[in-house]
Amino acid sequence: YIGQDARDSTRYVPTLHQGGLGLPDRDFYLQREDAKFAQVRAAYEAHLARLLALAGERDAGAAAAAILALETALAEGQWSRVDSRDAVKCYNRTEVGALAGLAPQIDWDAFLAAAGLAGRTPDVIVAQPGFVTAFGRLVERLPLADWRHYAKAQLLAACAPLLSRAFVEERFAFAGKVLRGTPQDLPRWERGTRLVGDSLGEALGRLY
Repeated sequence: YIGQDARDSTRYVPTLHQGGLGLPDRDFYLQREDAKFAQVRAAYEAHLARLLALAGERDAGAAAAAILALETALAEGQWSRVDSRDAVKCYNRTEVGALAGLAPQIDWDAFLAAAGLAGRTPDVIVAQPGFVTAFGRLVERLPLADWRHYAKAQLLAACAPLLSRAFVEERFAFAGKVLRGTPQDLPRWERGTRLVGDSLGEALGRLY
């Protein structure tokens, strides 16, 4: 994301922050002896398989297992919430040219160009350098097919509330009931008005 530089209020700076998990926190993946987390992981894997199956994936179960393994590897490279709240520890100004030193496996020129940042900033803030390095190693080590399944599942999870009823119900069954404990989804009209408010709230307000 792009925000005001914490040490120079006269400029805005891009910040690279760890992410990529489908579950709320790395502990859901790493605390393997916790029975509650184990239940959530099992429900998540089943949910991924159903989402992928709805989208026409032939071997959705195997793909879901590969995605969970990939996200677990991402979680292993992440900082804890305590470390990630440390503003000093997370302020790591890095020259654009030095990003390759953190993760040489990533095509940083292509990434910066796709993000619209090429030539527009001399440096970025890398919040968790260790995660960037771990991510680079995973890009090199894990099969491309696993990353494709992962990207597809991430897209489906994000768009499911806007797709057909089967996708809406499947996503709510996990994200709403399992993760948040919400027994029933909002009616469609209310979800629609909330979407408009969240997306165009200020612009819509001007009309009134």
